[in-house]
Amino acid sequence: TKGMKHTRNSSKEQAESHPVHCPYFPVDKEEGWWVFIADRKTGEMITQPKYVAGLKDDLEVILKFQAPDTVGHHKYNVILKSDCYIACEKEVLLKMFVEKEMKTKGMKQWYQRRVRGDQRIEGQ
Repeated sequence: TKGMKHTRNSSKEQAESHPVHCPYFPVDKEEGWWVFIADRKTGEMITQPKYVAGLKDDLEVILKFQAPDTVGHHKYNVILKSDCYIACEKEVLLKMFVEKEMKTKGMKQWYQRRVRGDQRIEGQ
C-alpha cells in the first residue's frame, strides 16, 4: 500500500474551515475538500475520495491502495478538489516503481486453503 500524509498541528478534534459565500444555498456552508488518487490515463479512481473539512490547519490524510500487478513504473495523480468552488483543484503527480512480486509464506498458505475450500464447495 502507498499513502500520502499531511499533518494537523491543531489540538482541536474538529477541523476549522472558512465560510463560503453561497446566497442560494439553504444553510450556512463552510468549505470542504475531497482528496483521492486517480489514474488520468485510464480515468480510474484508485482510492475512494476522503472528505477534508477545512484547510486552515495542517492535516494528515492517509490514502491506502493496492500496488499495481504489473512490474515497472506507474504514474498516478493525487487530487484535491473543492466541494464549493468551481474548477478549484490541485493535482500532484505520484510516481512509483513496482518491483517483482514478493509472496509471503502466510499468504501462500491462505491462498492454498482458499482455493481448496472453493474446489470442495464446487464439488459438493
